[in-house]
Amino acid sequence: RVPWIAPSHALGEGPIAYGKRHPFCSDAAGTRGRLHRFSLVPNSSTYPELTKAFTTIEYLPVEFSLDVSYPTKTTRTTQETALRYLRKQYQNNGSTNTTSPSSTHQRDRRAICVANTGIHDTILPNVTTNIYVHNVLNYWKLLLTTNNTHYRPACAHIIWVTTSATLNDERWLQRNDVIQEWNQALLNLFSPSSSTLTQTILTASFLRDHVTIVDVYDKSSHTQHVNNAHLDPDLYYRPFSVLFLNLTKQQLVKLLEDE
Repeated sequence: RVPWIAPSHALGEGPIAYGKRHPFCSDAAGTRGRLHRFSLVPNSSTYPELTKAFTTIEYLPVEFSLDVSYPTKTTRTTQETALRYLRKQYQNNGSTNTTSPSSTHQRDRRAICVANTGIHDTILPNVTTNIYVHNVLNYWKLLLTTNNTHYRPACAHIIWVTTSATLNDERWLQRNDVIQEWNQALLNLFSPSSSTLTQTILTASFLRDHVTIVDVYDKSSHTQHVNNAHLDPDLYYRPFSVLFLNLTKQQLVKLLEDE
């Protein structure tokens, strides 16, 4: 049996609630992984090759910036487990074994990783901005770099979605002043004058090349919520899904035009 080691909240590790009381579980309900594979463009007279193009969108639950909910025999953190899975699922020991939409060229199967952690971290006791930033940087480093010559980095690029605003309901621990401070601290990492902490883990120039931040805080603060932390799906989550699907389609068209 895989050993489960309880999280150290002093290091900013989660889970803290249900997942801490029930090893190998998350704190939040409904955070099971999901996988969807579908055709991007069912019909296209301009680019008929696109009708053969499929994309995979997969959700992997990672609740905390340093999460230990799902260890394995060779990993302790959920981030490390996700990395191992991404390599196995999409890379096949570093070979580019996926064909292009036209089935004539080999493509790099590294994922474009859309990620966020933050809303759960805010309820951990005594987690400072520096601890949060340090954990996020190491999360990015894990996905974007590799010391293993048999594998490429798991993610070709990270799209980091900032933590959304809450209702600031006093019955809950998530507070907007903390969320805003943490979001801004991550944005500051991309400055040439970023802190020594950044330079020792990932340089600002590396981050600018490999991480894109989508800042959703203002949008979320003016969008209807269904509870303190979650927003109306039709007004918030579904429009973001459509945005990322359209970006994927645009990238496929660009690949075809470049051939």
